[in-house]
Amino acid sequence: MIGGERMGRNILGLLVLSFLISLAPYSVAQETPPRVGDNPFEEEFDYRVGDQLELNVSIDGLVWRLFTIDGGDPADHTSDKEVRTEIGLEAENSTNSSLTLTIILLLEDPGGNQLQRVELKSFKVSGGRLKQDVQKIRINGAVLAEMGKIYFFAEVD
Repeated sequence: MIGGERMGRNILGLLVLSFLISLAPYSVAQETPPRVGDNPFEEEFDYRVGDQLELNVSIDGLVWRLFTIDGGDPADHTSDKEVRTEIGLEAENSTNSSLTLTIILLLEDPGGNQLQRVELKSFKVSGGRLKQDVQKIRINGAVLAEMGKIYFFAEVD
C-alpha cells in the first residue's frame, strides 16, 4: 500500500505542476498593453512624493513604464531646506535602435499651480532593452511637502 500512496502523490504532483504550467501563458497574456502617447508626450497626474506612478505609455517605440520620486524622510520637507531627492525611471525600448527620453517635470500643488520646474538628464535605452535609472537632484523641501500633481513633458529621439 505504501508504494501505491507514493505513486498517487507523484501523479497528483504531476497534475498540479501541469496545471500551473498551463496557466503561465495566461498570466503573461494578461499584462496590460501600453497606451500610445504622442511625441512629445504631455500629461498631468495626481502625484504625491513616494508614490509609484505606472505610466505604461508607448512613445515612438519606447515604453515608459514607471516613475517615482523619493524625497527621503518627510520630516526634512521644510521650506528652508534643499532635500536630496531620487527620481526613478523605468523604460523599455521595443525598437532595434537606441532611443533617448528627455523629460521636463513641473511639480505642482494640488490645484495645478507650478511649484518648481525640473529638467532631468537624458535617459538612453538601447534597442530591445529594459532600463532603470535613478537620478539624484535637490528639491526644496516645501515643494516636496506641498506637491499634489506632476506635469510631464517628455520627448523621444
